[in-house]
Amino acid sequence: MLLLAALQGYWWFHPAATHYAVAHSEPLSHLLFTAIEKLPFANLFIKVSGLLLVFVIGIILNLITTSNKIIAQKGFTTAAIFTVLICSFNGFAVLSPQLIAFYFTVRIIQKLFGVYGKEKPTGEIFDLGWIAALAMLFYFPSFWLLVFAVIGLAILRAFSLREWWMIFIGFSAPLFVVVTWYFWYDKLAILPSDLLNLKNVDSVAFHFTNKEIAGISVAISLLGISLSSLPRILFSSVIQVRKFTTVLLLSVLFCVLSFFMQTHKSTLHLITMSLPLSIMAAMYLQSFKRILLPELIFGLLISCVLFIQFFI
Repeated sequence: MLLLAALQGYWWFHPAATHYAVAHSEPLSHLLFTAIEKLPFANLFIKVSGLLLVFVIGIILNLITTSNKIIAQKGFTTAAIFTVLICSFNGFAVLSPQLIAFYFTVRIIQKLFGVYGKEKPTGEIFDLGWIAALAMLFYFPSFWLLVFAVIGLAILRAFSLREWWMIFIGFSAPLFVVVTWYFWYDKLAILPSDLLNLKNVDSVAFHFTNKEIAGISVAISLLGISLSSLPRILFSSVIQVRKFTTVLLLSVLFCVLSFFMQTHKSTLHLITMSLPLSIMAAMYLQSFKRILLPELIFGLLISCVLFIQFFI
């Protein structure tokens, strides 16, 4: 938490404008952020709640890697790397539909890894669909989570039509509630427009800022280094970890493809990439046997973030 607050302190001197939320008409986003905007301390609330949510996500990510034995040594390596990556981009630690959807993405990964080896994980599989639907109702491009959950389940478990049906049943439950609400208030005709966020289609061409390009470059470099050492790491790993890594790599692909599903394009969508990148980078750092080498690499990563924040 101290690392997060220290690296994100620069952002606190800038107004956390609510335009991150205003540009989204998805049902749950509209409901939540409309209520927040009415608060007298909305700006502060968005900052603090976003910071706390990022902290919770970091703890969950660390729990995923330790409880599933993805990395051998216990510690906070995954959470620390995640914190640094989040702070590479201004606005990633501010409450937004993308950050909320990212939280649900982390929960789906946690549920997917949890069903591995279980005999009757009916409840967890139902939750996969339920969580995917909630994420989509906050941020429509998160629809990819439904497809990801189905494919991820196929990677981790033997095919079972009953289990696949449970995902779709869980996915349809929140949607049924939303459709009923729109129907009750005679707004069913505008539901597709709200869900797809068609009210906020980009009117100007999207482009990355210099800070965003620098942050993406750091993330891509870290991803490339981690991927280059992945065969060596997985060679001495159990089958369980190999399957988990396959699921993480699949999430990278879906994150990139779903970027083009945005009607209002934003770099905030790329926050999802920090999930697989944090875990794979933690695997890379933990694979070193030499003392101080992981610490030096992590220190270099922090230096890159500070340089991006203050000098670009």
